[in-house]
Amino acid sequence: MALSEHLTRHLTGDVRRHTAAVEDRLTAALGEVHRRWPGVELAPEAWLAWVAARLPPAPTPLESALDSLRLADLYLACACASRDPRALAAFDAAFLAGDPRTSDDAKQLLRQKLFVAEPGGPPPRIALYAGRGDLGRWVRAALARLAIDEARAAREVPTEDALMEALGVDPAGGPELVRLKDEARTLMQLAFREAVTALSDRERAMLLQFHVDGVGVVALGKLFGLAPSNVSRTLAKARVMLLSQIRRSLLRHKQIHAEELDSLVELVRSQLSLTGDLRG
Repeated sequence: MALSEHLTRHLTGDVRRHTAAVEDRLTAALGEVHRRWPGVELAPEAWLAWVAARLPPAPTPLESALDSLRLADLYLACACASRDPRALAAFDAAFLAGDPRTSDDAKQLLRQKLFVAEPGGPPPRIALYAGRGDLGRWVRAALARLAIDEARAAREVPTEDALMEALGVDPAGGPELVRLKDEARTLMQLAFREAVTALSDRERAMLLQFHVDGVGVVALGKLFGLAPSNVSRTLAKARVMLLSQIRRSLLRHKQIHAEELDSLVELVRSQLSLTGDLRG
């Protein structure tokens, strides 16, 4: 069966009059595949079903619609989606292996995201490649998004000890805590961790980035998609909730005296205000 017939069977409308021009374009694309990735073989039916899925239902004229697609790149993407070993090796050699700026761990993570589908889940992400632009640029964009996601996820991991240290309430015991009894100091550390954990993910992430990483409200607004004024309000709310939760946690323990409780809460409040003034 001619390549154009494989393609047009997936389309609607009268496309027969375009058969010769379409055949020329598909044959040229197949020749490009063999030049760029020799040894990669894919059933024409599978490749052209992918191409058809990325075209309008009744493209007119069809040859112009094909000219807007990277047909050879779609061939390789389709072969990779089917987990063909030669296609995966060709993809790796063309787009990942020679990139010195990307770590091996990041490359491996991208391979998993692009080519491995969860059982019962959506198809692998390589299926999202629409063929409208160069596959190499699409891969570089995917790597960039992966780096952003990883950095954001790392920032949003709760690090209660880091926040305690930044506020002078670290587990090792700053000067104020050293003056307290060991038991009271331990209770304070536990109460602080409980309070930070009780915050929402966004509140916790903002407090950590503001007080630990020194990220200002403008930069936080860009990261979270908020106006700086909204960031300031969220931080203020999180500080109030943090102090309230610390007080509630400490009140559950009868061993701590009222004077010690007030001293501990005031310590956190003053440190929150101090670092807020320094970074605001």
